[in-house]
Amino acid sequence: MEPIVPPSILLAKSWDNLPEINLCIESIKNNENLKHQNKIEDANFMKITLVGCYNTIVPYDDKFVYTAASKLPLQNDMHTGIFTFSRGYKLPKRFSHLSFYPHWESLRLSDDPFSNGNKKMQINATEMQNENNIDFRLCFNKLKHTVIWGSFHRTLILKDTEKWLYNHLRRYQWPMEINIYGESHGYHLMGFLDLFKLLYPGEKTVHLVIPLQWMDRDSMMRKCGCEPLLANNEKVSSTIIQKTSKPTPESANLLIDTAPTASPTGADGGSAFVIVEVTLAKPFMQPVIPPHISELDINKMLEEIEKQRIKRKCTGRGQLEYNWQATVQNAANSLRRVPYYGIVNNTLKPRNQVLS
Repeated sequence: MEPIVPPSILLAKSWDNLPEINLCIESIKNNENLKHQNKIEDANFMKITLVGCYNTIVPYDDKFVYTAASKLPLQNDMHTGIFTFSRGYKLPKRFSHLSFYPHWESLRLSDDPFSNGNKKMQINATEMQNENNIDFRLCFNKLKHTVIWGSFHRTLILKDTEKWLYNHLRRYQWPMEINIYGESHGYHLMGFLDLFKLLYPGEKTVHLVIPLQWMDRDSMMRKCGCEPLLANNEKVSSTIIQKTSKPTPESANLLIDTAPTASPTGADGGSAFVIVEVTLAKPFMQPVIPPHISELDINKMLEEIEKQRIKRKCTGRGQLEYNWQATVQNAANSLRRVPYYGIVNNTLKPRNQVLS
């Protein structure tokens, strides 16, 4: 956690003036707790850090409440729990979107002054998973259409839950919801985190740029296998419906073109998006590094093969000769008869067929 502010030099005590005291502490583990200790040592943890929401459809307003939600693995019947990021705030001055100390969300809500984590989150923009090719750097300058959380949630994952999470990420994506609501209206958005990269050996961190779309219960169930996480406080329609007069034969084609279409979720006509970091304490699968074989070991293996009395055969495509020495000699004789300057020599054709 964030260290306490050190005292000034005048109030600091010099260790040179204090007597030297050596303390020796011995601890004996209780055998009854050995099972629990082994479980904790083998456990993993998952951390989700939400940087912020960018290119929002409406400018930031203090009258609105900005809430985000996602899921994290838990030791229960559903294997997951809903964790919320509350009280999104206005973009502060000199805020670095890709390098900062995130807050612990549960401590930030309780107004704890020491809520900063001790590990700085640093994101390489070139390594971010941005499948929709969103120009996120351009949106960093849109101060009015940006909401910042800059906090994280973290949970412990035991072995049985880790196996469930591994199988779940192979089939589904991970949900993320953004809820912006006020007294009269609101907006309910959703995004899908593709965490398949974490299934590769040695991978334990992924940075994502996730485009947001309007909440759709069917899409959430199909892609994430779950119901919406937050209550729907949205008072406006998430689609644009153009009203027309009574249908006529001349306007039949017009009705097809003016069917309800999804409206953009961003202020510039594009999509709003969030930047998220998902981290594991250790990867699901350790990287497999093949052992190094030195040149000396290779020479020893070749010497052992040479000592074996095995008749060598050369069985290529269409090859009828099994004696490799005769095959090489036949090829050398054929090359000596290669015609020069376009002279046709029929003696090379049967040799070529044998060697092909």
